[in-house]
Amino acid sequence: MQSANRQDRAVRPRLSGHSAIHWMSSLATLVALAAFAGNAQPAGQFPPARTVRPMDPSQQADVQDQQADQAKQAQEKKRREINLQRRKHISDEAAALVQLATELKAEVDRTDKDTLSVTVIRKAEDIEKLAHAVRENMKIAVKN
Repeated sequence: MQSANRQDRAVRPRLSGHSAIHWMSSLATLVALAAFAGNAQPAGQFPPARTVRPMDPSQQADVQDQQADQAKQAQEKKRREINLQRRKHISDEAAALVQLATELKAEVDRTDKDTLSVTVIRKAEDIEKLAHAVRENMKIAVKN
C-alpha cells in the first residue's frame, strides 16, 4: 500500500500556495484581456472622419491679418514690459546714486580742507561708475 501512495504522489503533483497564486493571476489576466477585446473596434473600422470645408481666399487673408495683428500686439506688449523694467532699474540706480552722493558730501564735510581720505576717493569712483552705468542704460532703447 505504501508503494501505491508513492506512485499516487508521483503522478498527481500537489498544488503549493505559490502555484495557486500563479494560476489565479493567469486566470485574472485572461478575464481582463477578454473584457478589453470586447471593447475594441474590429479591424478596418475607423471613427467617422471630420469634414473640413476649405476657406475662401478672403477669409484666409482675414485670418492671416488677425494673426499678424496679434503677433504685433504681443511683441509691442513685450517691448513695453522690457522698457518698464529698464526704467525701474534706472530709477533704482539713480536712487543709489543720490544715496552715494549724500554719503560723499557727508564724508567731505568731515575732512579738513587739506586732506581727503581713501574712503572719499573710493566713494567718488563708485559714484562715477554708477553714473556711467545709468547713462548707458538710458541710451538703450528696446527696439524688438
